[in-house]
Amino acid sequence: MSLLLDSEIWLLVLVVSSLGMVAPATYYYVGRRGTDAVLARFPQISKEQWDRAHEFYQEYGSWSLFFSSIPMAGILLCTAAGALGVGIMTFAWWVLLGRIVRNWLILLLFDQTLQLFFGGADRFFS
Repeated sequence: MSLLLDSEIWLLVLVVSSLGMVAPATYYYVGRRGTDAVLARFPQISKEQWDRAHEFYQEYGSWSLFFSSIPMAGILLCTAAGALGVGIMTFAWWVLLGRIVRNWLILLLFDQTLQLFFGGADRFFS
Protein backbone atom coordinates (compact mmCIF):
# COMPACT_ATOMS: atom_id res chain seq x y z
CA MET A 1 0.00 0.00 0.00
CA SER A 2 3.01 2.29 -0.20
CA LEU A 3 1.77 3.31 -3.64
CA LEU A 4 -1.05 5.27 -2.01
CA LEU A 5 1.47 7.45 -0.18
CA ASP A 6 3.71 8.20 -3.17
CA SER A 7 3.09 11.70 -4.55
CA GLU A 8 4.67 10.85 -7.92
CA ILE A 9 2.22 7.99 -8.39
CA TRP A 10 -0.68 10.29 -7.50
CA LEU A 11 0.54 12.79 -10.10
CA LEU A 12 0.83 10.02 -12.69
CA VAL A 13 -2.71 8.80 -12.00
CA LEU A 14 -4.11 12.34 -12.21
CA VAL A 15 -2.32 13.08 -15.49
CA VAL A 16 -3.34 9.77 -17.10
CA SER A 17 -6.92 10.19 -15.88
CA SER A 18 -7.09 13.75 -17.21
CA LEU A 19 -5.73 12.71 -20.59
CA GLY A 20 -8.21 9.84 -20.63
CA MET A 21 -11.05 12.35 -20.70
CA VAL A 22 -10.40 13.36 -24.33
CA ALA A 23 -12.52 10.59 -25.85
CA PRO A 24 -15.45 10.97 -23.41
CA ALA A 25 -15.45 14.73 -24.04
CA THR A 26 -15.64 14.06 -27.78
CA TYR A 27 -18.64 11.78 -27.28
CA TYR A 28 -20.22 14.42 -25.04
CA TYR A 29 -19.93 17.08 -27.75
CA VAL A 30 -21.36 14.72 -30.38
CA GLY A 31 -24.30 14.23 -28.03
CA ARG A 32 -24.71 18.00 -27.68
CA ARG A 33 -25.44 18.11 -31.41
CA GLY A 34 -28.60 16.07 -30.85
CA THR A 35 -30.06 12.61 -31.27
CA ASP A 36 -29.91 12.67 -35.07
CA ALA A 37 -26.19 13.49 -35.01
CA VAL A 38 -25.53 10.69 -32.53
CA LEU A 39 -27.40 8.06 -34.53
CA ALA A 40 -25.73 9.24 -37.75
CA ARG A 41 -22.24 9.21 -36.21
CA PHE A 42 -22.65 5.88 -34.40
CA PRO A 43 -24.65 3.50 -36.64
CA GLN A 44 -23.89 0.63 -34.25
CA ILE A 45 -26.13 2.30 -31.64
CA SER A 46 -29.71 1.29 -32.29
CA LYS A 47 -32.68 3.48 -31.49
CA GLU A 48 -33.65 1.06 -28.71
CA GLN A 49 -30.20 1.33 -27.08
CA TRP A 50 -30.41 5.10 -27.30
CA ASP A 51 -33.84 5.12 -25.68
CA ARG A 52 -32.54 2.86 -22.87
CA ALA A 53 -29.65 5.26 -22.28
CA HIS A 54 -32.14 8.13 -21.91
CA GLU A 55 -34.25 6.10 -19.49
CA PHE A 56 -31.14 5.16 -17.53
CA TYR A 57 -30.23 8.85 -17.10
CA GLN A 58 -33.72 9.77 -16.05
CA GLU A 59 -33.70 7.03 -13.43
CA TYR A 60 -30.16 7.33 -12.03
CA GLY A 61 -28.99 10.83 -12.91
CA SER A 62 -25.60 12.19 -13.90
CA TRP A 63 -23.66 10.28 -11.21
CA SER A 64 -23.91 7.28 -13.56
CA LEU A 65 -21.12 8.94 -15.57
CA PHE A 66 -18.83 7.49 -12.91
CA PHE A 67 -19.12 4.24 -14.89
CA SER A 68 -18.14 5.81 -18.22
CA SER A 69 -14.85 3.87 -18.18
CA ILE A 70 -16.74 0.71 -19.14
CA PRO A 71 -16.24 0.03 -22.86
CA MET A 72 -19.28 0.66 -25.12
CA ALA A 73 -21.41 1.60 -22.13
CA GLY A 74 -19.17 4.63 -21.69
CA ILE A 75 -19.84 5.77 -25.25
CA LEU A 76 -23.58 5.59 -24.68
CA LEU A 77 -23.36 7.29 -21.29
CA CYS A 78 -21.21 10.17 -22.53
CA THR A 79 -23.21 10.84 -25.70
CA ALA A 80 -26.48 10.64 -23.78
CA ALA A 81 -25.10 13.11 -21.22
CA GLY A 82 -24.41 15.58 -24.00
CA ALA A 83 -27.79 15.06 -25.63
CA LEU A 84 -29.63 15.47 -22.34
CA GLY A 85 -27.83 18.72 -21.56
CA VAL A 86 -25.80 17.61 -18.54
CA GLY A 87 -23.55 20.51 -17.58
CA ILE A 88 -19.92 20.29 -18.66
CA MET A 89 -18.60 20.66 -15.09
CA THR A 90 -20.89 17.91 -13.79
CA PHE A 91 -19.87 15.73 -16.71
CA ALA A 92 -16.15 16.39 -16.17
CA TRP A 93 -16.35 15.76 -12.41
CA TRP A 94 -18.03 12.34 -12.66
CA VAL A 95 -15.96 11.13 -15.62
CA LEU A 96 -12.68 12.25 -14.01
CA LEU A 97 -13.61 10.65 -10.71
CA GLY A 98 -14.47 7.38 -12.45
CA ARG A 99 -11.20 7.46 -14.40
CA ILE A 100 -9.14 8.10 -11.26
CA VAL A 101 -10.73 5.16 -9.43
CA ARG A 102 -10.29 2.89 -12.47
CA ASN A 103 -6.63 3.86 -12.92
CA TRP A 104 -5.89 3.34 -9.22
CA LEU A 105 -7.47 -0.11 -9.35
CA ILE A 106 -5.40 -1.02 -12.40
CA LEU A 107 -2.23 0.26 -10.75
CA LEU A 108 -2.87 -1.56 -7.49
CA LEU A 109 -3.68 -4.81 -9.29
CA PHE A 110 -0.53 -4.44 -11.38
CA ASP A 111 1.53 -3.85 -8.24
CA GLN A 112 0.03 -6.89 -6.51
CA THR A 113 0.71 -9.02 -9.60
CA LEU A 114 4.35 -7.91 -9.65
CA GLN A 115 4.69 -8.72 -5.95
CA LEU A 116 3.10 -12.13 -6.43
CA PHE A 117 5.21 -13.22 -9.37
CA PHE A 118 8.43 -11.22 -9.05
CA GLY A 119 8.72 -10.25 -5.40
CA GLY A 120 7.79 -6.61 -5.81
CA ALA A 121 7.91 -3.71 -8.22
CA ASP A 122 11.19 -2.38 -6.79
CA ARG A 123 13.13 -4.49 -9.24
CA PHE A 124 11.47 -2.70 -12.18
CA PHE A 125 10.91 0.84 -10.97
CA SER A 126 14.01 1.67 -8.95
